[in-house]
Amino acid sequence: MTRTQRNSVKADFEKSQEISIILISIMAGGLGFNLTAVCKAYIIEPLPNPAAESQEIDHIHCIGQTWPATSTRYVMRGSFEMKIVELQKKTELAYLSMSTGMFSGKDAMDNNLENLSALFK
Repeated sequence: MTRTQRNSVKADFEKSQEISIILISIMAGGLGFNLTAVCKAYIIEPLPNPAAESQEIDHIHCIGQTWPATSTRYVMRGSFEMKIVELQKKTELAYLSMSTGMFSGKDAMDNNLENLSALFK
């Protein structure tokens, strides 16, 4: 979708009383969408990078939000998405460990490669 098309969809969503749902990927949300017109977010496709997901959820709570905003994550047990959620947890733990100086950059790189290969086992 081009920037012009994206802006048109966004404007229609914000102005219309008839449009109550917009489907958007988390990655597209980071491309200039102001999500303050959104009051509920349903995450059905988690990203390996938990910071990117958190950032998009934060966009719903931006200055200018006039509605109570909630987010809900759906993950099916035993699915590929469940492996992504497990990877997110490991990534968060690794980040915490690195911020305390427990791991070097090489350790982090090795850990990332192990985690990515585990997704496809």
